[in-house]
Amino acid sequence: MSRPRILVTGPDKGGAAAWWFTAFAVWIQGGHPIRSTPKRVTPEAWDALVLGGGADIDPRRFGQELGKLGEQHRRAGLLSRMVAICVLTLRKLLGLASSRHRLDPARDAAETRLLHQAWSRGA
Repeated sequence: MSRPRILVTGPDKGGAAAWWFTAFAVWIQGGHPIRSTPKRVTPEAWDALVLGGGADIDPRRFGQELGKLGEQHRRAGLLSRMVAICVLTLRKLLGLASSRHRLDPARDAAETRLLHQAWSRGA
């Protein structure tokens, strides 16, 4: 019996660590992970879709504006700041670029198209 083909979306640049962990999770559950990016051709045959997510969704797609996080940062406690420092350090060590104010409209469009395809297929 062949493994179901699971399409996993991600960015054109970066996202390697997220891809590895997601691909492993799909594989360990019996699926065959296939990476899909805005520039990479997506195969026609796939059985399920995992939207890789991220902080790069353009809020204008939903009639919103990119907000400021300043007020939230002022209220953060010591523990939150320590966790943030650890996460930022790990991102730097893993070579992940900051997604702050870096929107990815091509990825938004590709993921929206794939989501509509999945919905119409019943995947």
